[in-house]
Amino acid sequence: TDGPGKDVVVKVCTACHDADNITSKKHTKEEWKGVVDTMVAYGAEVSDEQMEIITTYLAKNYGKANLTAGRGEIARPRR
Repeated sequence: TDGPGKDVVVKVCTACHDADNITSKKHTKEEWKGVVDTMVAYGAEVSDEQMEIITTYLAKNYGKANLTAGRGEIARPRR
């Protein structure tokens, strides 16, 4: 999905993973941060700024749907 941060995700994440491996996952922003932290532990070179860009992009475009507070309905992910 196009959007701010896609270029960083493509550059950093697809160095080791194909796009389907990344985009098939559905995580919250906090879960995506954990995934990126794990990849850094494995040796991925990611700055703090890139980490924020990556986790924000992935959560927005490939995140879990959240319950809308007080409305009892599932919010649809933005596309």
